Amino acid sequence: MLRRSSSDVCLTGGTLLLVASCAMGCGPAQSVRTGPASATLALTNATVVDVQTGRVRSGLVVIVSGNRITAAGEMSTDEIPTQARVVDVGGKYLIPGLTDTHVHVLSEWANPPLEASAYFGWILAGGVTGIREMSVDGFERALALRADADAGRFLAPRIYVSAGPDPRHPDPWQHLLQFTSTRDPAAAVRRFPVLGIDGLKLQNFPRETMLELIDIARAVGVTVYGHTVFASADRPPVYDNFTNDLVSAGLEGVVHSVGARPVGVDNRSAPAVPRTSAEGRRAWVLYNRTAWQRANDTDIQALIESMVARGVWYEPTRLVVYYWDHQALYDTAGLSPHHPWRVRTGAPPGAEMRAAIEGDEAAEARFLQRLYKAGGRVIAGTDEVPFPPYGVTEEMRLLVEAGLPPLAALQAATINATAAMGWDSRLGSIEVGKLADMVVLDANPLDDITNVRRIHAVVIDGRMLDRASLDELLQRAGMPTQTPAQR
Repeated sequence: MLRRSSSDVCLTGGTLLLVASCAMGCGPAQSVRTGPASATLALTNATVVDVQTGRVRSGLVVIVSGNRITAAGEMSTDEIPTQARVVDVGGKYLIPGLTDTHVHVLSEWANPPLEASAYFGWILAGGVTGIREMSVDGFERALALRADADAGRFLAPRIYVSAGPDPRHPDPWQHLLQFTSTRDPAAAVRRFPVLGIDGLKLQNFPRETMLELIDIARAVGVTVYGHTVFASADRPPVYDNFTNDLVSAGLEGVVHSVGARPVGVDNRSAPAVPRTSAEGRRAWVLYNRTAWQRANDTDIQALIESMVARGVWYEPTRLVVYYWDHQALYDTAGLSPHHPWRVRTGAPPGAEMRAAIEGDEAAEARFLQRLYKAGGRVIAGTDEVPFPPYGVTEEMRLLVEAGLPPLAALQAATINATAAMGWDSRLGSIEVGKLADMVVLDANPLDDITNVRRIHAVVIDGRMLDRASLDELLQRAGMPTQTPAQR
C-alpha cells in the first residue's frame, strides 16, 4: 500500500504542513520547505545511476510531474515544461530512494519522546524513503501512522506493515484474531489485504507451526517471510534450523544471519555445562558465536541452490549485531540524545570472544558472497529502531565489507528491497512512470558505497527536500546537521 498522490496533502503557502500524529506523540504543527504539490520539477545536468545495470549516465534531465517521473533522458532546454521548477544538479548523482526492509519503530521505541513528524523526518534525512515495519505486535499503530502520513498530517517514508502471531504471548493469535474479527488464523490472514497489512512475518515458532503458517499464507496469496530458527525456552540456547524446509515449503524471504543459527550445525557438540555458572554462560556464548564456523558446507550449498532456484530473498541484518560487537568503531555523539540505544552496554569483548566474533563474521561473509555469485537476491534491512545516522547506509557498507560489490549493496537497498516488498513496479529505480522517490548525492556510490551518506537532497513522493530542509529535520530530532565519521 503506497501513499496517495502528493496532490492529496495539505499545503500552506507552498510548504507542506507537518502535523504531529498522536500515534507517536502529539506536538505543534511544523513546516519544512518543499515545492508546491502541483509543481513540475526538472532536475537538469543529472548523473543517473541505473541500479539494475550499474550504468552511469551523465547530462540527463529527470522531470517529475506530481509524484511521478515523467521523463528521464537527454533533453534540450526548450523541451523542459515552462512551468517546471528547474534545479541544476550538475556534478551530483541521482539514485532511487533507499529502503530499510527491517525496522522496529513500534516495538523497541515504545514511548518515543519525539513527535511522529520529527521522527520520520529524521529517517527521510538519511535518504530512506521506504521502511518495512517488522514488529508483529505493532501492526495497528503502523497502520495508524501510515494513514496519518497518507492524509498529509506529516511527511514520512512509505510504510510497509508486517503482522503475524506473537510467540511471546500465551495465545500468539489473540491480537490478530481480535483485530480481524475472526476465529481462526487462516481467516485472519485472508483479511490482511483488505485491512492494509502487507505481509505475514514468522518468528521463533517450532518447525510444524512455521510450515502451517506458510501454507496459510500461500493459500490466501499473502507474502510470507521471517525467522527460520527456533530457540526453545525449556532448554539451553541450542537452536533448531529448518531454513531448507521452510524455503521448500514456499517461504519468500529469510531474515537474519550473524547472531542466528546457520544450517548444518550439529547441536550434539553443545557444551555439557549448565548456564547457571559463570563458566557455563561463557561456554554457551562462545559456542553460539562460533556457529557459522561449524556449519556444514554441503548443507550451506544446498540452501543456496534452493533459495536461488525459488527466488527467495535474504536479509542478513548485519548491523544489528555488528553495532554491539564493535561499539568502539561508532561515535554515539552522532546519535540523537532521544535515541533509546544511544548508551553503550558492557565491556569490550576479550581476545577469545573477539576471535569468535571475527571468525563468525568472516564465515557468514563467505556465505553472502556465495549466495550473491550464485544469483541470490540480498536485501538491506537493519533490524533497528531504525538507527539514524547509521541505519541502512551502514548496512550497505557492511555488505560491501562482506565482499559484495557496491552495485549489489545499492541494489539491496533499492530495486531488490522494493521487489521483496512488491513495490518494484512503482519504486526502486529511476524510470519513467515510477513514483518519484530519489536521493541526490554529492559523489558516486559505485566508487565508494559510503558516498550514499553524502546527501545533497531527497525527493519523496515528488517533493524535493534540499540540504537546508534536511538539516532542519535533523535538528528537530536533536541530531547534529553534520554527523561524525563512523569509523
